[in-house]
Amino acid sequence: MKILVIDETQTNLDAAKQTLAGHELTLAATYDEAYKLLEKPKGDAQPPFDAVLCDLLMPAGREMQGTKGNKYVGQEMPVGWALALMAVLQGAKYTAVVTNLDHHQHPAAAMLDRLGCDGLYDDRKKDFVKIRANGVPIGFVNYAPMIGVDGTSCTECGGTGKRQDGDICYSCRGGKVKGKDWGRVLQVLLEN
Repeated sequence: MKILVIDETQTNLDAAKQTLAGHELTLAATYDEAYKLLEKPKGDAQPPFDAVLCDLLMPAGREMQGTKGNKYVGQEMPVGWALALMAVLQGAKYTAVVTNLDHHQHPAAAMLDRLGCDGLYDDRKKDFVKIRANGVPIGFVNYAPMIGVDGTSCTECGGTGKRQDGDICYSCRGGKVKGKDWGRVLQVLLEN
């Protein structure tokens, strides 16, 4: 499957490589880069990607900005919605907007909570796809499933997985920095 993952955080891009191994994977770290990758050449009937998985919040890009709009370039915005919809318009069969925030951390995450998109827990994964655009399922999820990313080491516990008092380090997964489990997101998306 041809998959585009869009996220400005390198750890989350590394997690995509780890959890989506075996797929034809393309990574984009900026809105403008993702926008260009999603553009289908004129006359090309093939969609550029089968699935597009993107972060909710990313720095706003320069694409199509005028004098007034330029003041927002680089500021964190909920651009994932627009990228998911563009992916649908370009022929993607599956899309998802994923954040690892909860509703207390950002208004855009609170909006997802209002849609009932609060996680991929076993009892809620059937509700993952709430919206279809042009017949394409669009999954929205707060509290992304997380994994320990290979080749990383938690700075809080020094990679031991335990705090100084001997208790479990809740900042990591077994001493590794946490990243989004894009493979699980794709799996649940395909089930819906």
